[in-house]
Amino acid sequence: MSNPWTNKVTRRFLARGFVCGRKIADILRERHPKAQVYPLYRSAVAIEYDSENKTVKIYAAGDPHAWGGDITPENVTEEVYLIVGNRFGPKVMVPPQQSL
Repeated sequence: MSNPWTNKVTRRFLARGFVCGRKIADILRERHPKAQVYPLYRSAVAIEYDSENKTVKIYAAGDPHAWGGDITPENVTEEVYLIVGNRFGPKVMVPPQQSL
């Protein structure tokens, strides 16, 4: 049988993480107005389709609380992934200015 106190703490913990995700998503919406933005648990992603080049860029941002910062536009950093088509299927690439 589950402990009601544990369930309450877990719900609050998850709710806090999803609030962080929504705040990060708001920042990504401002940075990438053409992208579809999805808040996640303590993170968010923005997906932008370039119809001219037929490519997709994914901007993935994490929670700056993890390294002691607040959720502000200056503290929210993002990884960029480029998805291009190819005859064998889509290929995900990381632009050269960043590393995994």
